[in-house]
Amino acid sequence: MGKKPAQSAATRQKLMCAFWELYTQKGIEQISIREVTDLAGCNRGTFYIHFRDIYDILNQIEDSFFPAGTFPFLPGNSSPNMTVRQMIRKMASLYEHYGKYVTVLLGDHGDPRFVQRLKEQYMLILSSLPRVIQMDEKIRPYFIEYCCCGVMAMIHFWLNQKPQPPAEDFILIAIQILMPESAQKLLTRLDEPLSAFIDTEALKRLRELSESS
Repeated sequence: MGKKPAQSAATRQKLMCAFWELYTQKGIEQISIREVTDLAGCNRGTFYIHFRDIYDILNQIEDSFFPAGTFPFLPGNSSPNMTVRQMIRKMASLYEHYGKYVTVLLGDHGDPRFVQRLKEQYMLILSSLPRVIQMDEKIRPYFIEYCCCGVMAMIHFWLNQKPQPPAEDFILIAIQILMPESAQKLLTRLDEPLSAFIDTEALKRLRELSESS
């Protein structure tokens, strides 16, 4: 009896890995359930125990990137006492862990829903920057949209470079591009808390979002 949950989890993981192997090669509309089950060494009935259809596998994989409602590329569960250096290191390790998946999801046959979900998360963090909070209300949404698209383009560019620069280097470059007026000050104060640079109420909202998801 004790082995069944573990066996079920292992089978589910095999199906997800088989799907992902196919998804790295072609669009989801070209992938059949039979291809996935054949590659995973399972039957069709086993597939339906774990997933509704092909799209459900992709949804579940993407959901795993948002633990407790927080996208791993963002410090949504950061506290105001975390230092800038700690935040950068935390983000860098997560960028490196999830990078191979995001390369595909932002690629030619990626998922538009994933792109939108990623965009919404970046909107949250951008809206917490004092520079953005102080903007004219008519300009703010356009600026956030512009920055979100730019961030995703930068991530895609970084992930596809050969050799790929270290994640911490990429994050520091992104900070200098997104925060040109305050980057120099920020980068010389890496051991100061986030609360010195990011609105604490915005950080609180990000934590509440995580807890409610």
